[in-house]
Amino acid sequence: MDISKAKSLLKANYRPPAKRWDILNDCLEGFKTIVLIDGVFLEEYPPSPKEILTVIQQGTTVFGSSSMGALRAVELRRVGMQGSGFVYRSYLNRHVVDDDEVAVTFNYDSGKAYSYALINLRYTLGRLQENKLLTEEEGQSLFQFQKEIYFPFRTFSSLKYSCEEVFGLRGKVIFDLIKTNWIDIKALDAEVLLRSLATNSERGVLCLKN
Repeated sequence: MDISKAKSLLKANYRPPAKRWDILNDCLEGFKTIVLIDGVFLEEYPPSPKEILTVIQQGTTVFGSSSMGALRAVELRRVGMQGSGFVYRSYLNRHVVDDDEVAVTFNYDSGKAYSYALINLRYTLGRLQENKLLTEEEGQSLFQFQKEIYFPFRTFSSLKYSCEEVFGLRGKVIFDLIKTNWIDIKALDAEVLLRSLATNSERGVLCLKN
């Protein structure tokens, strides 16, 4: 999600994708509510479950959604981390099992993504199938082709190539259909959570910092 949009939804202190010790340091700074959306995958170590458990035990409320936040929320749901959204439910119900589906590469300074998240393709293909624009077999064939690509190389260029490989002469039409109907479910999950927190904040039940 674009940071400017996030700020328009909820007034809070925003950080880059979380790395190891970031959440613990935020807790030590006095933050009593922490929302984990994105975390690093390749650049450095991500926040560990033990780190998040420590801050929960210190009385900090931790929400997770969308990406790394969804993964950790599934792992820590029984000890108090609160998860929400399509991505969270997909991992919770084991419809998705591989962490790489939410992983992307990005510029750490600007936040600009270099690749796309496979779970966004999964969701988009699912919607196209529901609307009878693709068959289930077509969707599964394309998804598996992209699944076999290492996540830093899952770009729209590679997706276009995959469409051409899977569908031949229809490849360009299928690719254009996907791009036109593309749904960033990770961003939508984050937006829904931020809107919910903003509503609770207005009601006086959300504390972002001491």
